[in-house]
Parts: sequence; C-alpha cells; structure tokens
Amino acid sequence: MPILNRQDAEEVDQYIRRLFASPSAGRAQALRRLFVEKLDFASATGAVTLAAGGAPSLAQLRPPPGASPLPITPREAEAYLRRVLIDPAESAPRRLAAAEVLARPPSAALPDPTSLPMAVGRGPDTGVLSGPPVLSPSQAESYDQCPRRYVLERRLHVLDSAGPYAQFGSLIHTVLERAERHALEAMVPHADLVVAEQILDEVFGSADFGGPNLTAAWRKRGLRLIHSLYEDWPGGTAIPIALEHPLVYELDGLTWRGLADRVEMTTPGELRIVDYKTMASPPTQNDAAVSIQLAFYYMAAGADPSLAEFGQPTAAEFWFPLADRKKKTLAFQPARLAELGARLREIAGRIRNEDWTPRPGRHCGRCHFRLICPAWPESRQGFAA
Repeated sequence: MPILNRQDAEEVDQYIRRLFASPSAGRAQALRRLFVEKLDFASATGAVTLAAGGAPSLAQLRPPPGASPLPITPREAEAYLRRVLIDPAESAPRRLAAAEVLARPPSAALPDPTSLPMAVGRGPDTGVLSGPPVLSPSQAESYDQCPRRYVLERRLHVLDSAGPYAQFGSLIHTVLERAERHALEAMVPHADLVVAEQILDEVFGSADFGGPNLTAAWRKRGLRLIHSLYEDWPGGTAIPIALEHPLVYELDGLTWRGLADRVEMTTPGELRIVDYKTMASPPTQNDAAVSIQLAFYYMAAGADPSLAEFGQPTAAEFWFPLADRKKKTLAFQPARLAELGARLREIAGRIRNEDWTPRPGRHCGRCHFRLICPAWPESRQGFAA
C-alpha cells in the first residue's frame, strides 16, 4: 500500500524522527519493528510503502488526542509505565498492571527494581515483630493515634521523624536534668535561674540547628522556657528525689519501659511524677486527665522498689513552661487508673497481634504516609483493586 496522503507521510516522518532520536542501543530493534509492523521495504526498488495484509494504518495506531506518544525504547516504556502508575485518573487495572510490569519486568530491557541503587532488600513474610515487643508509653500514645503510622515510623523506621523540635526537646531535658541535679543534691525544691542559664549556654553552645541564625533562635526559645519555668516554679516546695528515672513495668507478660523526667516528694510519703513538655500548645485538661503516658508513670512508679522508700505516687503532671497561659501544669486523674490500665492492655494486645489498621483523624494532615494509606481516597483505589 503506497504512501499517498500527507497524513500518512507526516506519521512516518514523526516516527522516524523519534527513532533516530532514541539511544543507539535500541535503535536497531526499533528499526526492525518499524518495517515489520508498519512499513514494507522493497530492496530491489528501494520503495517504502505502508504494510499490507491487515496491518493497521499509522492513523489507527496514533494515540488519542492529548495522550503521550506510545513508547519506543525501554527507557520510554519505563517512563510511560511510571506515569500510568501514579496517575489517579487511570483505571485501577491499568495502574496495577503498570506496577506489576515495573516490579517484575518481563524483559531484561527494563531494569530490575531490586538492583537499583539504594534499593532495600525484600523483607520477611513473617510479620513485623520478631518476638515479644518491649513497649513504652510514647509508643502506646503513637499507636493509639494511628496504628498504621506507628508501625511505619516506630517499627519499620520508614522515615526519620526527628527534626528541630525533637532536637530542642532533647537539649532542654539535658539542661533541666543537669540544673536540677544541684537541687536534688542540696535537697531544695529547684535550682537557681542563674545556674540553669549557665548550663543552657553550655548545652546550646555545641548545638547546630542548621546555621548560626537558626541556632541562636532556638537558644532564645530555650532561654524563654527556662525563665518561664524558674521565675514561676510550678512545683511549689516539693523536693526532687529522682531525675530522668528509668521505670520498668510488667503487664500481661510484656515489658514496658519509660523515663520519668522528675519524681518529687510533695509531702512525706507522697510522690508526684512530672513530665516536662517543650511545645507551646498543650492539650486540654480533659486529655491530660486520661493520658496514657501519665497513667504508665503512675503505675510504674508505684511498683518501683527504689521509690518505695520515699512513698507512693499520688499525682502525675505535665509541665508546659512555654504555654501562653497562667496555669502551666496539667494533672492526671488517678481515679481513671483502672480504665487506662485496661487501655494499655488493649493496645499491647493489638500490637502483639500486629493490627495495623489506620485510624484517620486530624493528625492525617501532617502524616507523611497519607498517599499510601487505604483510609484516604487518593490511595484507596489501589488497595481496593
């Protein structure tokens, strides 16, 4: 069938232009494909005609208006499949088919994804936990907010969630521990502001938040926190008896571990556990009253033999020095202890059973895993298919 009209000639011209613009490694194969599928070549005369014998015309093979040209080279095919995979407008079967071909290439021309740089080896199919987990109150709160985010962050370590706020919190805890060590040894309620300022300068002197200006800004924030805490000390006359005290608690055969920032004796035989918080936006008093973290500290401190000589816990509190309000403490409600103990048992059982069902809520707006979470429309289609 000869090339008689302008449209067919333009199609052939565009095809040949793409062919010779492709990498030389795949050019010979593409050239053979051109003459086998679309064109006939008469070696005696040198004539080129459209392929006969029922082959479709180039116009019929043309992609629909607005669509990308069909891939010719392996690199184009890989790029095409990746576009299909991430396009939410594509149908679920086409996206899954693209994922299948990319994951298990039918030809050596496409790269094996497991051989790419930085590719992680295949994980075991035996579950996430390799044995009985050791849990913490912060893990329990993370799981309680969203089990799926918990397993991705805390168990699989998919993303490093540490940032400047976490670094700031760690430095402030170091400052307060060192400053309050003086108060513990002197058996006084708290350290002097001047001592705390000196220690803050020492600790922040070696810190790096991404440059001198940022480091200076975070140091200024730390100084504001120290002044707010020591100029209106929230602990009254209570005497510290332990700082950064490790707590271990056995619950239904599982070990729970935590670190109490401060344990102080309010009156003889009565203890208060304090957890410093360095953010400026505290939760509500109702949330603190049923805090899983404070409940654990309360239970674990009550079972700690090294604290028993001083008494038993009667209170547990969050301290928020940077909170923009007069009252900077939030108290746990001991009357809810049995209820929260049952909640800890429930969470431990679900973690042990590897229940990672997502729990959508307001926190999803800041979640790095939303695009791969079946609870949200942008990724639900792939999981449903």
